[in-house]
Amino acid sequence: MMSNDPWLLVAAARENEKARRAAVERIIDTLVGIHLYDRHENVGYPTFSATGAPPSAGGGKPGDQCMNAAIRYQSRTSWQTFCLWVLRRLTPRQRAAVLLAGARVGGGPIGASAWSLGAPDLISNQRELLRRLGMLQEAGEGFKSLEALQKCARRGKKKIVATITFQGGRNEA
Repeated sequence: MMSNDPWLLVAAARENEKARRAAVERIIDTLVGIHLYDRHENVGYPTFSATGAPPSAGGGKPGDQCMNAAIRYQSRTSWQTFCLWVLRRLTPRQRAAVLLAGARVGGGPIGASAWSLGAPDLISNQRELLRRLGMLQEAGEGFKSLEALQKCARRGKKKIVATITFQGGRNEA
């Protein structure tokens, strides 16, 4: 029987290579979600308002402050807290590489997303993409080539595997 419980996946990662790969991908997906969607530290106002009135720059509408506070101070689940703890075990450069590689939607331009681009375009657009992830400072001077990014991301993933197979449970975060 399949389960959506991420903790079972982490527990299985100690014994099974396929579960290890799945756990690493689940952790990276969670971290990308936290950094892209939950943070909402983008320039400007969100496109929604608790009052239903469209926000305007400098308008000071109550919905703007309420929605920003709701997003910023939402509580984290134990799984999200664990994923952030795992991320802190990586070097800053590995953090940036893992999230940058994990956030890319492969294949080529699909729709209007900045993340739907080919692998070579990832390097040419990396400064903007890292800024959106909140990882611009972690990447330092950036990645010189696609191979450099992939190598750093692989090292980061290996460290994630080592962390979850050594720790292996929610009570140790």
